[in-house]
Amino acid sequence: MEKLIHKNGKIIGTAGPNYNGPGKWVYAPENFDYDNIGDYSVVNGELIPPNIFEVLEARLDDYVELKARERGYGTKTTAATVMLRTYNNDAEPRFAKEAQIFRDWSTAIWKTAPKLRDKVLSGEIPIPKTLEDVLVHLPPLNWEDYDIPDLVPLAPPPSAPIPPAPQPPEAPSPVEPPAPVEPPTETPSASPVTEPEPEPTPEPSEPETPEEPETPTEEDPAP
Repeated sequence: MEKLIHKNGKIIGTAGPNYNGPGKWVYAPENFDYDNIGDYSVVNGELIPPNIFEVLEARLDDYVELKARERGYGTKTTAATVMLRTYNNDAEPRFAKEAQIFRDWSTAIWKTAPKLRDKVLSGEIPIPKTLEDVLVHLPPLNWEDYDIPDLVPLAPPPSAPIPPAPQPPEAPSPVEPPAPVEPPTETPSASPVTEPEPEPTPEPSEPETPEEPETPTEEDPAP
């Protein structure tokens, strides 16, 4: 395993596994970033990664958000810390009290957190590796330690007269079809009365004269 030579808290070089001095050294971890070797620090013989404080600060930010959500603040789209701060001087005593407690506590957190970096780098406190290692150096927040008033009950709405039950709408009366309009009757004009013409009187026919029998001749003997 490769060794990292350090001086005055900074890495100044590397050496093989057989190096034993004269310079001080620490082992290089497997995930050591050689491209950013100058960003590492060594405190009390312990290697400090360059981003450890950024990681812990992000975890601390999540912790502050969690403490606000313990009281039911926040939504899926709104941070609880932002929502809780909007209740300062709220008309509801409980909301106003919780907002004041949270504001004072979170302010103390963010004032104290940056000082931990200097204490770590100076060797005053051990290097925090977890969020719990950071919280032991920060003021706690226990909501149960505070006298928080209950919610003021809402006044019942004024009673209103019960409106009458709606009546079903009246069925529309059937519409009778309009009566057919008869065309105007034309009065026939009076025509002159014509007398019928007299039928002609038939003339008497002459009686038919019977034919006389023919006189037999000699050639035709009489019977």
